[in-house]
Amino acid sequence: MKIALRFAFAVFLLTAFAFTTSPEKNSKPIIVVIDVSHGGADPGNNNKLVLEKELVYQIAQKMATLNTSGSIQLHFTRDGDKSMSLQDRVKFINQLQPDAVLSLHMNGENIKKASGLRVFYSERAFQDKKTQNLASEIAESFKTNGLFSSRTIGSAPFYILKHSNAPALLLELGNMDNPSDLELVKDPAQQETIAQTILDALERL
Repeated sequence: MKIALRFAFAVFLLTAFAFTTSPEKNSKPIIVVIDVSHGGADPGNNNKLVLEKELVYQIAQKMATLNTSGSIQLHFTRDGDKSMSLQDRVKFINQLQPDAVLSLHMNGENIKKASGLRVFYSERAFQDKKTQNLASEIAESFKTNGLFSSRTIGSAPFYILKHSNAPALLLELGNMDNPSDLELVKDPAQQETIAQTILDALERL
């Protein structure tokens, strides 16, 4: 009888352990820093109709509002129209030790035919699988939601990318000098779609 009770108790412990540890592992949210570029005295690109710093902040706000699943913990480098140096942004990022970093920007080449989403990673991350997977998920998510006909991925020596310890991408969400791109990113409904599209990609990490 004692042997039977011991066996039953052992089975109970194993079952309880299985049911209590698994959800714990799966419920831990990923930590993502959204670098809201420019701000304050730094307007970013300016096509005389709207400022880059305003557009990226509006999209970041929508990301914060739409992020309700609990699986992603978002942190933003700026709240409101504030200046922040690149060095301070990187310090903020590396102190948090996030799982990923996304720096939001708009392209502004003064070339109207230039259009679409551009995803950049640092040259040193060329063979980093986490960074590559993140870039692919972002581009695929935009394709799935029909945002921008052109979506390119490449490396660039941007400060944020070079000095962030976590997998980091810089996203250029369209060209401000392209009328179609500008119309899209100015539209609050489309901004919401862009924000949700980025969140969808992060959910799949």
